Amino acid sequence: MCCFAQRVTNVANTRIFGRLTDQGSQYLVYQMDYQSAVPNAMILPIPVQLPATEDQVQFLNLEDYATFFDDLELGFPFLRESWAKTTMAPSRSIDSAPLKVHSVGSFVASFVPTVDDFDRLDSQFVIPRSSWEKIPRYNDYGFAVFQLKSLLGRIHPIAMEFPTRMTDRVFFPTVHIHDGEVHSHEQFDHKLYLQNDLWDSRVSKYRGPDKRDPSTGFVRSQKDAKYFVQCNRALNILSPDALVHRRTLRGYFGNQDWIVPQGVAALPLIQSNWLGYAAGTSVAAGMLAWLFWRRNRVRAERQTPSPEPEIFR
Repeated sequence: MCCFAQRVTNVANTRIFGRLTDQGSQYLVYQMDYQSAVPNAMILPIPVQLPATEDQVQFLNLEDYATFFDDLELGFPFLRESWAKTTMAPSRSIDSAPLKVHSVGSFVASFVPTVDDFDRLDSQFVIPRSSWEKIPRYNDYGFAVFQLKSLLGRIHPIAMEFPTRMTDRVFFPTVHIHDGEVHSHEQFDHKLYLQNDLWDSRVSKYRGPDKRDPSTGFVRSQKDAKYFVQCNRALNILSPDALVHRRTLRGYFGNQDWIVPQGVAALPLIQSNWLGYAAGTSVAAGMLAWLFWRRNRVRAERQTPSPEPEIFR
């Protein structure tokens, strides 16, 4: 997800991790490369439990573990004979007071409970209301805002834990707003990572970094996270004894968030429904959502000069 308060010159290599907890919350970690001509802020809409309050979100500082996503990639090696010999490192607010700010490594972070509460932030770090009105599904979302201290580079991983209303789905914020406008399609350069105990018992053996498991549509890691991630530095965000599952989104896609139901077999990746797609939590609901998605995408392709890559394969 790349929503910026001001126009950005370039955004690439976006990586997002998500994991649900047994306490009704979700961990979310985000990293990207970017370039901006002016001071900027990144804004992440998140489906927090309602009513939203200013202190709902816990920001986590991963400044000392800047290689979090690089280490996740170690879980997806090319299969070589030498691999086995490799040693792995184990409602409307009535409050007009300014919102709380949190120093989180290289960022200054705030949680904005509702769209109306953006009035309590510095205007240069706010996306205009007219932009949010084009995405009505965010009317009851909260917003994590991160003021970027530099104009270009790779940010260290942004991390948070929030109480989620989607207790059976992992939410990945992937909607793009780079120039104040909401376009129907955008160029994606994303990798999504998640942990899901239900999937771990379902997937077959590891077959390589590009071989998606047919039961999930994601690539499973070769081993549990503790064998390739320094879990003691990851602030409990990762489950050490669980696999990591990865999906690459690279190409031209509908400009939407991505939601992954926990229990859907064979069709795990469902786009969010702000453009009319359904996100089901059963196989039947998932199949119905896919049929509508496929129909609408075919229509869009007829009007779009550049074809989209097939998502469900």
